[in-house]
Amino acid sequence: MTPLDKALEALRRIAAIADAPSDIKPGAYSVSEFSRLSVGKLGQALMLEMPNIRTALADIDAGGWQPIATAPRGDNPEEDDGPPILLGQIGWETGHEGFWYANWQNWLLTNLGGDYGSEVHRPTHWQPLPPAPKGETE
Repeated sequence: MTPLDKALEALRRIAAIADAPSDIKPGAYSVSEFSRLSVGKLGQALMLEMPNIRTALADIDAGGWQPIATAPRGDNPEEDDGPPILLGQIGWETGHEGFWYANWQNWLLTNLGGDYGSEVHRPTHWQPLPPAPKGETE
């Protein structure tokens, strides 16, 4: 789950709490009292989810890079290759596409111009590859 997905999920939980049925009836209270009760419910939801939102926003601010220990390695890392992801290492100028290669139990970079997957490196961070562009083909 990307940092943006985490932030959106926390916001969805807040919306679900705010939209949940309650015993607050608009006709039973004055407008100001109804507003106070409704805002209180939303405030509670925000308080519950604020740690998740702060963490996700910090990850987004960091450019989406996550520790390599959290990178996907395949359903069975001993036997299955992982999905293609963007790998990075502190000191590199840019990230490189790569994946967990089960046969070597190591990360391989796939876009360095050499043989496919011929470069073994020790990345420190990763992030999901962006989705392909959508729209009409030319």
